[in-house]
Amino acid sequence: MARRKISDIKAANEAAREALLSGSKPGIAKVGNPDYIGDLTWWDPAFGWRGDVAAVAEAFRNEGFVPEQVLPPSPDWIVAFGRAVAHVRAGCAKKDVDLKDAAKGPNGERRVAILNITRGGEVTTADAGTVVCPKDGSKPYVERTDPSGIAAEIVATAETYFGRYISDDVRTTVVQTYERANALAGRNTVPYIIYWCPPSDILRRLEKACKACGWGRISIFAGYGSDELSKEACVTAANDGLEAKLRAFSEECSKYAGADPTATRAATIESKIADIKTLRAQWALYRSILGAQVETGDERIAALEDSLRATLGLVEAAHAAA
Repeated sequence: MARRKISDIKAANEAAREALLSGSKPGIAKVGNPDYIGDLTWWDPAFGWRGDVAAVAEAFRNEGFVPEQVLPPSPDWIVAFGRAVAHVRAGCAKKDVDLKDAAKGPNGERRVAILNITRGGEVTTADAGTVVCPKDGSKPYVERTDPSGIAAEIVATAETYFGRYISDDVRTTVVQTYERANALAGRNTVPYIIYWCPPSDILRRLEKACKACGWGRISIFAGYGSDELSKEACVTAANDGLEAKLRAFSEECSKYAGADPTATRAATIESKIADIKTLRAQWALYRSILGAQVETGDERIAALEDSLRATLGLVEAAHAAA
């Protein structure tokens, strides 16, 4: 057998590389590859995670996100104080101490009292100490020192929350990013919420950003139309998710249908009719990707829209007669 020239091998390698980058071959999870039908994905945040705001922003910026648009504001002293009080309160039961909001200060600042209690839950001291969080954005301080040192502990704990995200902060970003990608919750049960997401690269960029800042793990399983089991998993997730979404929307609409028309604003019903259009467009998108195996919901959606329009008529008539 004749040996291949080095130039031919290099050319073949380059052709393979270009195919990978373009996603032209089956099995490549890239937008534009007709065999790629989206992802099954779930996320699992790290327990007790906290991340420096600047470091988290950099991790997201490196993946093409605009931190100011996708991440929440940096936790200020007011937010940090609230989280510190909740954190310290969780450990107070073992110390026969309780934390209660006291009367606000002269400038509206939040004041928290440290109370001594007995095992029976009876308050034995009206006020053992007080810690204060000013409204002007300045650092919390101990107003009156308590014997147990709880007030000082709250201030010290607030310092660990100031300028640092907690897991829920970034979880909100994760959920909103999934929504922008038209991801559909296909399994809303423990231990994970399983989503099906149409073909997109945004979740892969999100996965890298969350991994880089240590927030947690986003798992992504690519689906392919040429693999029957893979496609079946995607279709099942989409059908289950669409059914749950339609059921929840139907229940919400039925509350308006049975409510007093004078107690409902016409704008509220109009917004629900607009939501119907969004739901119909999403359903069409999912069917265009996954095919006829995605159950049709046209008749049920149309019935919901008719019901909402009838409710809107009653609401407008009731307000006109009032």
